[in-house]
Amino acid sequence: MIDLHTHSLHSDGTETPRQLVERAEKAHLALFAIADHDTVAGLEEAVAVARELQVRLLPAIELTVDLHGGHVHILGYGIDWQNKELREALVWRQEGRRVQFYEKVRLANERLRADGKSHLDAEALLKTIQGIPGRPHIAHAIVAKGWEPHFRPAFDKYLLDYVPETTAFKSQQAIELIHRAGGIASLAHPGSSEIGLGRFAKTEKEVSGALKELIAQGIDGVEAWTPAHTFETRVFYEKLAQELHLIITGGTDWHGPTFDAPAPGEFEIPDEVCNKLKSALKIDNPF
Repeated sequence: MIDLHTHSLHSDGTETPRQLVERAEKAHLALFAIADHDTVAGLEEAVAVARELQVRLLPAIELTVDLHGGHVHILGYGIDWQNKELREALVWRQEGRRVQFYEKVRLANERLRADGKSHLDAEALLKTIQGIPGRPHIAHAIVAKGWEPHFRPAFDKYLLDYVPETTAFKSQQAIELIHRAGGIASLAHPGSSEIGLGRFAKTEKEVSGALKELIAQGIDGVEAWTPAHTFETRVFYEKLAQELHLIITGGTDWHGPTFDAPAPGEFEIPDEVCNKLKSALKIDNPF
């Protein structure tokens, strides 16, 4: 099995890079990746622990991209995480994420007040966050306040359908950054109606058109294997990827134990899913 999509506390996950690599080692994963949102801050630790535990780690990132009036995510695999151009671009993006965090708290507060609850202090909450701030941090704060019992209801009720007011990366810009850092670009959870093509592409023809738009910009692959997809959605994207000559990737999008999602090793993604990715990146030996 493989898992090419997990998050550490350096973005909006709850576990350290060491804890994630230890999970991969215990699950006997053939290939593993930590793809934090708009940051490579956890990769130095992850690479060191992977070498220590002999886990085959693929350095990765998940870039936030503006597309058709909202966000989608593009995964970068096999990147040189010390690439200067990439790091400079991430400094710009991380400032944008801080601005957007205030937008997201404002949205949550509007909905909390409408629900007869109090509000969150964005500045105070931001000071408690170690990594790149995101909506999961806000949902966890809502649960900690006792306003909702669990993460998923808190997220869905107060933070769903967020529309960004400030810019993220343009899709072609993100793809080019990944390529210039030596990586392969893959569209994350495309079937998602909240953070994928499903947000704006409602028919098979529209999905195909959106993917062709990204292919024209240089995208290499699509994440067909994800818990965000039903079996039918996964099969659809696998078939479309084959027709469009895209690399197929897969991962759990694991953020931590409180997210009600399968952990690395609990969502079966066959090794052969990433054969074309490994071939493109010339992966023969552990990193």
